[in-house]
Amino acid sequence: RMDLCNKVDIPALRNTGIVRSWLWGRWMYKTNNAEYARQLFLKTSVFQKIELHNVVPYVFRAVAAGGNLMTENGDHFKAHRSIVGPSFRRAWPVSTFHTHMNKLVNIIQRQEGALDILQACRRATLDVLGQIIMGADFGALDNIDGELLEICWDVVEAGIEPLYLVFPFLDKFPIGKRAKSFANLKKFHRFIESTINAKRAELQSRGALSDEERNKADLLTLMIEAYEYSKIHGAFDENGKLLPSMTSEELRNNTIIFFVAGHDATAYSLSHLLGELALHPDIQQRARDRVISVIGDSPDAFPTDEQLVELADLDMIIKESMRKNSTVSDIRRQLTESVTLGPYTLPKGAWVMVDNWAMQNNPIYYPDPEKFIPERFAETTKPDTNLTANVPFSWAPFSEGTRKCIGHKFAMVTQRVVLIMLVHRFTWTLPPNSPFRTKPLTSTSGLISPIGLEIDFLRLPWRKDVYMGTDLDGNLYFERLVDTYRSRRHVIYRKDLALSEYSDKVIPIQWQAWMRHTRHRIPTLDDLNQDIQRQEQIADNVQKLAAKEALMTGLELISKNRCFDGEVRKYSHFSASTKCNMTFNIYLPDVALTNKEKVPVLFYLSGLTCNEDNMITKGGALPYLSRERIALVTPDTSPRATGIDGEDDDWELGTGAGFYVDATQEPWSAHYKMYSYMHLEIQQLIFESFSIDSSRVSIFGHSMGGHGALVLSLRNPGYYKSVSAFAPICHPSTSNWGQKQFTAYLGLNKDDWAEYDASELVKRYDGPPLPILLDQGDCDQFYSSKQLQPSHFLLNDILPLKYTLNLA
Repeated sequence: RMDLCNKVDIPALRNTGIVRSWLWGRWMYKTNNAEYARQLFLKTSVFQKIELHNVVPYVFRAVAAGGNLMTENGDHFKAHRSIVGPSFRRAWPVSTFHTHMNKLVNIIQRQEGALDILQACRRATLDVLGQIIMGADFGALDNIDGELLEICWDVVEAGIEPLYLVFPFLDKFPIGKRAKSFANLKKFHRFIESTINAKRAELQSRGALSDEERNKADLLTLMIEAYEYSKIHGAFDENGKLLPSMTSEELRNNTIIFFVAGHDATAYSLSHLLGELALHPDIQQRARDRVISVIGDSPDAFPTDEQLVELADLDMIIKESMRKNSTVSDIRRQLTESVTLGPYTLPKGAWVMVDNWAMQNNPIYYPDPEKFIPERFAETTKPDTNLTANVPFSWAPFSEGTRKCIGHKFAMVTQRVVLIMLVHRFTWTLPPNSPFRTKPLTSTSGLISPIGLEIDFLRLPWRKDVYMGTDLDGNLYFERLVDTYRSRRHVIYRKDLALSEYSDKVIPIQWQAWMRHTRHRIPTLDDLNQDIQRQEQIADNVQKLAAKEALMTGLELISKNRCFDGEVRKYSHFSASTKCNMTFNIYLPDVALTNKEKVPVLFYLSGLTCNEDNMITKGGALPYLSRERIALVTPDTSPRATGIDGEDDDWELGTGAGFYVDATQEPWSAHYKMYSYMHLEIQQLIFESFSIDSSRVSIFGHSMGGHGALVLSLRNPGYYKSVSAFAPICHPSTSNWGQKQFTAYLGLNKDDWAEYDASELVKRYDGPPLPILLDQGDCDQFYSSKQLQPSHFLLNDILPLKYTLNLA
């Protein structure tokens, strides 16, 4: 696009600021004059939107989103704005981005070699917009394969397919891949419509939203609320005139256009931004210094809402990137009457186009336009920068006036959050052979995206070393030195002192004396045994250190074995939930063992009579976990040796049969708290002790364990990314496997039973889509004896569920 701009558009526009061409059977006028652009942006009754759905109703984009806020004019536009506008007049809390940004960071960390940055940005914005607009998690950053994600990608890409943008009439005769895209569009429409219907029903049952609920609600919920209000009370313009009613189809269209247009435009802008910073390491470094000065240098720092506001000056970098690489190639309008621009008169019906690239790279407005100079957008421009003040309407990547992109604030906040996260965690450059080093490659029309932009990311050197030593009084101390980007922090433990943390410059004098005394570096805690052999003279202290670390972490390593490019480790620890020692196995791939990256984790829950070893020794899962870089945790199925009378007498109750509930009845209530142990205690222990990504947790299990996996996932919406259950006990309240245990553990109140019954919990599930896999064999004796009852769970068609009945 830059070549086209420099070689064709700017030379043609240099003298007059406007040129005329014949296109699609009509006159088309193109301008890069900011004054002409001002008139186009502000005189909306004369310069009207081209109603694509009326001009070429058969093209994919028109079929996809029809009449909507972006395409309508006059009273219809005002009607759309009255419904949609209030939904966007809100703040975007930074917590909205937290989970998805951490996932993006993990993707970059796992990448070996250069990263296709556009695809990474597209996945991130797809997930963020899915949550913001519809409250849905598409799982794009998790690489979850599914029909819905495939449909979304196809619909987004089909709307910007270059061939059909140049030759729109081809959409009259869709064949092959294009026909499939139209079929997927119908499915996408049905998905949006079903989401709208579900949210409408939820609003009707809940009643009016409170202010707090409204601040947290997704955009679709707010639009539905405004839409339903307008159906009763009407919608009015600023003069009190009654406006046309919005239809349900138009509500759907607005949802789609915000989703599709917002996804592409934001992803493309982010890609251009990261490419520019790869070319300008000095500006990247200044941004990094600025970010660290505000949010600190902790490896896991994430900005607060206040810090995000404080870092608004980063928008200079974002705006300069959008100036130099506008995602929107041009802004088009159609004249409702003849118009005079300077010495030129344009006829009624003509199309007029503001060429964003030619205007934003016009040297009259931006001296040295080929240079990347963020200070152009500083509140006050320094005299020695040779920059003119910004000319009004010369920067218009979101358009301007009343037709300015309604999501422009959200797009800027998204880019600011991504920029903060990436400069804080990484430094990046272009590969040596990248064509972008000399000449950026982009599409030429429509939404402008970089083509083939790859970036090499390098994690910043946040390093944690472990030391031990004795102070001047002979007392053992244990120290972690955390080297961050700009400083070193000491985290020191001593028997008679609480945990403390100091930077180099503020360590108390008495602590400095201890640290100058005997210190011995331990690369990792796993090297303790080898260290003892090498340093016999301090063996006594090292043994004490190991014991102290065991007290701090609560973990005792029982065994470890190499297998499939990783290790299987067995640990024991005292549980606060069950008030006894519990054991578990964990498989860690090498990338987690070496702390190169945080990996996702699967928790596996075993069935009756089993323990923590069954899955590890019999499941055959380790080679697949190794290949996909996933950790596996297999906890025990119950407390053991608690001293409860009769706990070992019945294989269906007590030892090996904890049923993943929190018992309330004596004598079981003292120890049998397996729900709390599984969902709270062991997971927190795993996250604190190993290199595990706590935002990517899934769960699965067999029989009693399948019951536990379903219950844990349904009671904690949005926490588990997926749940799988093999021959699960699906309705324990009506099964011998359940009634017996629930009576003993929970008493006779069946309302208490329902809290641990998947077939009851699914009826009231109120959370994001949860992918569930149920797998059952028809020759299973417990299936034929009605102990499992998967059909009861399947009656509730609420969640995306795949059920397989394997026939003998």
